[in-house]
Amino acid sequence: MTNSLGTLNLLNFAVEQNIKRFIYASTMSIYGDVEDKPILETDCKNPKSYYGITKLAGENYVTAFSDKLNTTSFRLFNVYGEGQNMENLKQGMVSIYLSYFMKNIPVLVKGDKKRFRDFIYIDDVVDVWIQSIDLEISFGKVYNLATGKKTTVEVLLNTIAKKWGNQNYPIKYSNIRTSGDTFGIYADILKLKKDFNWSPKIDLETGIEKFIKWVKDEL
Repeated sequence: MTNSLGTLNLLNFAVEQNIKRFIYASTMSIYGDVEDKPILETDCKNPKSYYGITKLAGENYVTAFSDKLNTTSFRLFNVYGEGQNMENLKQGMVSIYLSYFMKNIPVLVKGDKKRFRDFIYIDDVVDVWIQSIDLEISFGKVYNLATGKKTTVEVLLNTIAKKWGNQNYPIKYSNIRTSGDTFGIYADILKLKKDFNWSPKIDLETGIEKFIKWVKDEL
């Protein structure tokens, strides 16, 4: 109701109030299971979760209103970083794994360590959103918002352990795969790079280091 009807209500409100700019946070989850290659904005959308289905519905509403509003939709990949809710263990792969380190308990990994994602630091996301506000070339378009880099769960966890200061931290893998969870996905970001003249500034090691510093400061 929030993702689909809520988005529609906001779009109608924007038109009624003569608000000209509407930026939508979509998600990589709309793609569903994909091949092991960079995913394009034009590739098939086949969401496997209720979340992905409702976010795609919201994105379609935004597209339908693009003749009345200056809209842009960003399909966010795995965003992480300062300010993330560390108590919510149902979203955010990086924050979920990092929460085990915070509690000093072994990390439990559901699924194969060769699963992969495209992790983007929150500062890079915010930079793109701010730039998009007045960027006319982005009006009416949809973009993947990611780094374009493929990172496995194993590499992610090794990076977290290294930056936490314990490369021998206990990590347990199981073969249980969460329902609706995609095995692997990473983005093609050529469209975003071209229109925004942009590239991500924060690599994984730097991002994890910044995130861990923030977490430890908050403990």
